[in-house]
Amino acid sequence: MTYPLRVASVTRRLTIAGDETRLLNTAVAYDPLRIEHVVIVISPTDDAQDQQVGSMRDRYRAHGIEVVELGLSFAGPGRLLNQFRAVSRLAREFRRSRIDVVDARLGTPTALGIVAAKLAKVPVVVSTAYYTSFWNLPIKYFVGQACMAGVDALISDAQATLDDFRKWRWSQKAELVLIQNGVPPALSSLTRGEARRALGLPDDPAIKVIGQISRIIPRKGYEIFLEAARSVLDQQPDVFFVGVGFVAEDPGYLNALRRMAQALHIEDRVRLLSYPGPIGDVYKAVDVFAHLSTLDSSPTAIHESMSVGLPAVITALPGNLEIVEDGITALLVPPGDPERAAQAMQRLLHNQPLADRLGQAARQRYGERHRPEIMAAAHDALFRRLFDAHRRTA
Repeated sequence: MTYPLRVASVTRRLTIAGDETRLLNTAVAYDPLRIEHVVIVISPTDDAQDQQVGSMRDRYRAHGIEVVELGLSFAGPGRLLNQFRAVSRLAREFRRSRIDVVDARLGTPTALGIVAAKLAKVPVVVSTAYYTSFWNLPIKYFVGQACMAGVDALISDAQATLDDFRKWRWSQKAELVLIQNGVPPALSSLTRGEARRALGLPDDPAIKVIGQISRIIPRKGYEIFLEAARSVLDQQPDVFFVGVGFVAEDPGYLNALRRMAQALHIEDRVRLLSYPGPIGDVYKAVDVFAHLSTLDSSPTAIHESMSVGLPAVITALPGNLEIVEDGITALLVPPGDPERAAQAMQRLLHNQPLADRLGQAARQRYGERHRPEIMAAAHDALFRRLFDAHRRTA
């Protein structure tokens, strides 16, 4: 088939998070002659939540992506009624737009999207997921198993995730599909000195900056980052550390980290902050990238660091092992091991040829595997193959 497929992506909300970013990057890279795309947001705009974790609505609209908001809350006594309303509204939107493929994102949108798609007689339903743990609660477990039997394909950005779902699910109906993450290059119009000043960092080129760019939440391993910083500073005091994420997301955790920095006597060498400008400015300010998370699938920040050729120290989580290779495109360290992380950081600080080689190889791999248009083309090919298969058997 050559005419555009009509695809509806269903998501719970558009706050700053990994899947919302992946969806945006995919949507922007779709060929409009092949994919007509709409994003349907189930939950209402929540100003308090948007202030806490950040909203992506303006980014979607700035790129001209059609966004339909249902405005249905699943909190409080009206939760069950709103679930029925969501199914009805989704089915109506699917019929109105004559949707060919429902692209349900994560747990709740998958459960509601499957039922609505069946009611609207949508030919193809796929789900994107990253962790089986969403379905751990007893009721959710059985709903999740039903979802695995109701979708045509389950998409994830890491083979390790798909392996978990393969062992977890009862039904073998859904095709398990790996589509690796694709992100735009982290560009900046600033010089290194300008970028550092914008972040409040020392702009002395003799001072090296090690940065972790990720959400400031426990599973991202910021305690390990701070402990590694202490070890590095014991050996090399002319280093500065910065963690950049949305600081309002978990104020209690942020305050605990700041107290930890004080207890380690490194508060004058560490900054934890948000940055409202282009993310490329942050990477421009950094000499060594660190990502010391303890739970992740395929972090956007790793791909961004690769796009600008930064040498990196990354925890050897299953999903991360599918993005980078130890000694080839990054230095890998065990999760939860600040001493090994510190040793890897020091290797990169003291061995510029190694740092340059890793950064160049990372940039090359990004270009070959992790650009948004590669990710979008993979989704397009999957949707089209599933739709054509449905037409042949209808």
